[in-house]
Amino acid sequence: MAADSLSSTLVASAAAIEEHDWTAMARDFDIVFDGKPYLQKPMPMNACDIPFRQTVRL
Repeated sequence: MAADSLSSTLVASAAAIEEHDWTAMARDFDIVFDGKPYLQKPMPMNACDIPFRQTVRL
């Protein structure tokens, strides 16, 4: 598949774009991520270190 074929694919009808004022654009991930699996190496994290907002009292 050509590198630019994904980015030029129509993904929404004109009516849907008009209704929602935006559309998703298909992208070539090799270009977005510069051929790498990620842009920055993810760091390990413990679940207990993730801040969650408490909204429901049990």
